[in-house]
Amino acid sequence: MKNKEIDKLIKSYHNSGRRPIPFDFKEAYNSLLNGNNGNNINYHYVHFYPGRIYPYIPRYLFSLPEMQNINGILLDPFAGSGTILLEWLLFVGREAFGVEINPLGRLITKVKTTPFSTDAVSEYMKKLHKIYSDSVEVDDLIPPYDNIDLWFSKDAINKLARLKNAILNLEAETNIKDFFWLCFSNIIRKVSMADPYVPPPVVLKLEKYRGTSKFDKLKEHLERAKSPNVWEIFEKTVATNRKKVDDIFVLLKDSPNGEIIWDDARRIKKASLLERGVIDKNNSKPLPPNSVDIIFTSPPYLTAQKYIRTSKLELLWLGYSVE
Repeated sequence: MKNKEIDKLIKSYHNSGRRPIPFDFKEAYNSLLNGNNGNNINYHYVHFYPGRIYPYIPRYLFSLPEMQNINGILLDPFAGSGTILLEWLLFVGREAFGVEINPLGRLITKVKTTPFSTDAVSEYMKKLHKIYSDSVEVDDLIPPYDNIDLWFSKDAINKLARLKNAILNLEAETNIKDFFWLCFSNIIRKVSMADPYVPPPVVLKLEKYRGTSKFDKLKEHLERAKSPNVWEIFEKTVATNRKKVDDIFVLLKDSPNGEIIWDDARRIKKASLLERGVIDKNNSKPLPPNSVDIIFTSPPYLTAQKYIRTSKLELLWLGYSVE
């Protein structure tokens, strides 16, 4: 693919002795005449995810005329939370495949790239609240890992288990249940005693922040964590994320599929994605030769980001094991 803008960047990079050069992707995108979907990137943040690629990088590149003319499938072998897949669907409008080893990343990507009718969310919330309120025996849904009391109060553990039970027993299509699982995962840190300013979970040590502007806020956070209003926090998260996915789904109207197909970039196959980011490998098939037209990815920061460890609390509550 040849493009004069990209060629200028390459030349500038070589002229600098292959040292980093400044480049504003948002500004460059705004200068393109065919940048037609505005500057909304808020919908990428339906859930925290470490090391996420800046959305304006793929947005700018996918808005270049040469990329617009690609008539085929994109593959992102390190899909993360689906930023590249979603931008490809929005700005190129072709089918996209993703591979991602982290189940939480797979869940986030699925929710962002798979439209469903959000009109029924309010009714499902009423059903969820009834199951949540009626839940009694939920001890078997508490994640079996050491030191859970280090991270959550007994009250928070009980309420999270009741909410998990409600989503498990909700009769709804998988796409809607995955939306609720995403929102459930979203509140895990909010009701925990983990430090909200450190991505890999560490227990919040209040004294560390004494004398800073964050101290009072974190003191309140620890106080709430003793007996958090889990349902209220979940309800607010659902409302916020519903607005974000509504924004996505309006733009994805008539777009082709974007889907996570596998978990191992070394040996890529195509399989179905089940609930909560689980891959059904029973009927998997190898990707046929020449079935992908472009590979576009942001490789993982293997030595700088602790992807699975950062997602540890969420993954355990979603039903994944320590192993």
